[in-house]
Amino acid sequence: MSEPQEPYDMIVHDLQRLLAQMHGLTGQEDVARLHRQCRRALEHIHTDAVSLERPIHVALVGGTGSGKSSLFNVLVGQDNASPTSHMRPCTAQPYVACATALRPLVTLPPDVEWTFVPTQAMDNLVLIDTPDFNSVVLAHHDITRRVIELSDIIVFVVLPDQRADFAILGELERWKTCKHWFFVISKMDRERPEDHDKIRLDFDQRVRALGFEASDAARFLISTHTPEVPTPGLQHLRAVLCTTRPKSLVYVSRVLSALGWLERAIEASTVAALTQCAEAFHAEEHTLDTHMRTAYRQALTSPEVQALVADLALEQSWQQAARRAHGPIALALHLRNRLALFAVGFQLTRLLTGHVTLGRLLQVAGTSFLAAARGLLPAMQIADVLARCLGRDLETISTRAQHFIEDHGLGNALTAADTATESSPPIVPLAQTPQASDDAGAWWVHPRDIPRQLVHTVAAEASQRVLSVFATLLATRGPAAPLLEPLQHSLMQLGAETAQQAVRLPQQVLANSLPVLAGAHIVYRLVHGWIYARAATDYLPIEFYVMALTLFGVSCIPGYMWVAKRLRSGGARLDVEAVVAHIEHPSQTARIRDLRRTLQHVARDAARLRRTVLAMRREMAAELPHGFGIQSLAPESAPRG
Repeated sequence: MSEPQEPYDMIVHDLQRLLAQMHGLTGQEDVARLHRQCRRALEHIHTDAVSLERPIHVALVGGTGSGKSSLFNVLVGQDNASPTSHMRPCTAQPYVACATALRPLVTLPPDVEWTFVPTQAMDNLVLIDTPDFNSVVLAHHDITRRVIELSDIIVFVVLPDQRADFAILGELERWKTCKHWFFVISKMDRERPEDHDKIRLDFDQRVRALGFEASDAARFLISTHTPEVPTPGLQHLRAVLCTTRPKSLVYVSRVLSALGWLERAIEASTVAALTQCAEAFHAEEHTLDTHMRTAYRQALTSPEVQALVADLALEQSWQQAARRAHGPIALALHLRNRLALFAVGFQLTRLLTGHVTLGRLLQVAGTSFLAAARGLLPAMQIADVLARCLGRDLETISTRAQHFIEDHGLGNALTAADTATESSPPIVPLAQTPQASDDAGAWWVHPRDIPRQLVHTVAAEASQRVLSVFATLLATRGPAAPLLEPLQHSLMQLGAETAQQAVRLPQQVLANSLPVLAGAHIVYRLVHGWIYARAATDYLPIEFYVMALTLFGVSCIPGYMWVAKRLRSGGARLDVEAVVAHIEHPSQTARIRDLRRTLQHVARDAARLRRTVLAMRREMAAELPHGFGIQSLAPESAPRG
């Protein structure tokens, strides 16, 4: 026999994890029902699922006059152990029969009064006669159900003419997966012998409709009218009930009952409803994301954004051209890119490392304005423009998402990030893309990183504390700020394409030809002067070096202007559809996305746990002999053969 402890503990752990996933989502009706049922199942498991000290509790249940009290008396061996009646409910409280030594181990609801019936007719067994299911006294129903909860085996007693009473048989539906069952049709002496087979077949058909596999091992036709001459069915029932059960099998039976509680808690219909709810969230998320992309596409095609995009793409092409170029022209491009940020960096450094004065603040404001005018602080500009173009659409999408969530009862639900299940995959920052580098990304930085980038270029030793203050001051807080990253990535590619067309090898040769000739002439004059200098006074004067550097710088201007012209006339254009395609996880639908993922995880884990429970029940049910009765198994978990 296999050892169920390890997989059983694993299932309990999975159930606890499933409950943790549902925390904060109980506003949704299906989640609330699943959470409530799983908590109740876990309480039953922790209360008495695998206790081996407690003896087997067998409860006799049935309707008024069904003969369960008579059966109780026969099994106990005492004529008046429990009162009997054919017309009214006589059993108002449970009657409990067991050996006197087992009385302290009897487990019944603490507030339920019960009558003890000492007997030696049963070994390690507690037999309980319960009040009637269909009694006119409603309190009897509650007592019986609470006794059933704490019992291991249920003996369902029914009269031949009550076998079609669905009000009584309906109680089986409530407990069928959680308990082990025997079925007894009593008072068969009142029926004609030729009708016995018909009654048995009809009852078996009704029991199978409830999910049980009815057979002679669990269904008995008895008569208690003449207990001194017991019928074969009564003899068989007594032998099965009063058999000695090994503790290992008792353990298996109680684990199997605990698994039945779990199967009852995680209903297939509930899992299907959760899956359907997650699909509804996914459909709404897709619809809102489509609206988001449409609004973004319209904003990108507006003239105001197009003008900004052209300036930003040009600035990026300058950065990329400096990386691709070689020779003197590369030095000119590199100096141009560094000097573009030098003024802002210088002023910020003075402000960060010195005393803050009104004059310095004005200088920083002035140089920052000039830098922004040249496109050096584009994140602020384009975020403001996008916010103006998209503001109304973003607000509409956010409002619709919030209303959808509230309509499903999850207005106050925790998101996936709050419950630590799975967060949205972040968009890769520009600094981590393969095309990024110090040169290529210097012109475009996130507003919160602008002071860090500038001071690192000029004075890396600036105070981290003051940098954080500037990061806060310059932070972009507009609703369109998250939409900058996909545009940023596309503009980098656009700048790289423009630079590749403008700075090819033939163009570099032509642009470097004049500076190379000028440099060669300067070197020749310099070497010639050093060689033929006979005295210190014959060396080239300082004016020569100044003139040489000036001449070399002037010789770079034509090539620089030519490259600049080619960059400005670059034929690359922004692919709006490619930019829009990068909008995969907009922040406006983040809450729907997180809730959808959480619901998917709950539905997936619940379905997986149900499959595990069904498979484990199938394996363990095959290990129990007929002395424990039968359990109702789902079709996919029913034992084969």
